[in-house]
Amino acid sequence: MRANKSGAIVAAGLAVLAGALAFLAWREARAARAALAAGTAEHAGLQGRLDVALHELQLARQRVADAEKDNGELLRAVEAARVAGASRARVVEVADGERPLSPAEEQRRLAFEREYQQGLAKKRAGEVRARAELAEEVSRLDPVAGFNRRIAEVERLLAAAEFQAGLRLLNQAMNARPAEAPITDRIRQLQASLLAENYPVSVSLRIPEETWVMIPGYRALGKVSGQLGFSMPPGNYEIVARRDGFLETRIPLEVRNGTQPIVVRVDTDEPVRR
Repeated sequence: MRANKSGAIVAAGLAVLAGALAFLAWREARAARAALAAGTAEHAGLQGRLDVALHELQLARQRVADAEKDNGELLRAVEAARVAGASRARVVEVADGERPLSPAEEQRRLAFEREYQQGLAKKRAGEVRARAELAEEVSRLDPVAGFNRRIAEVERLLAAAEFQAGLRLLNQAMNARPAEAPITDRIRQLQASLLAENYPVSVSLRIPEETWVMIPGYRALGKVSGQLGFSMPPGNYEIVARRDGFLETRIPLEVRNGTQPIVVRVDTDEPVRR
């Protein structure tokens, strides 16, 4: 009887000990799960910050590459204009050929070329600044929102007839497109519209009198008369014409593919009032 009682006491003690050990094991398991959850969250946070840093690094590299490309294009454009200007330095293109420029006309030509180059440099600087601002904005967005923001900017450039800039930005957006951002019919239509305006268009100017002519953003044509033909990228331009003794003339010029041949008569026939 006494032995049975002792055995019951021992069994009860063992049960209490087992319960205590089970409680300790449960507490340790809970602590381990909490630590694991915290570690997982921290890892996810670190991974998120790493992804953002890598994305910003990619954008920074792209901005550097764009700036270098723009700088190279501008330098080549300036050099090409200088060479072309040197070849026209002492002649005027007229209906029956060319004639030499007078010393006064040569000074006027140099000033005309300088004005054109300054306008071109200002335009390019504005484009670089706008791209940098867009890249900065996109860097603060998640990848899908950043992609959609770029597409919205492409639509704006298309509406403004900035076809080359729009196509360049669309290509950048597609190269950085996240897998979860679908290629929609809207994007396909954007691409088709931009590609359709990616080929030079023939333009002819009819200039009755010897006139200084430039097309800002494209070319300073110099002092010309008669009919002048050339090819230029699609876009919205303005013809600036100046003739001594007459008011400056500005003519809007819309250049598009798939239209009738573009022929523009350039008249400067309103005299300056003294």
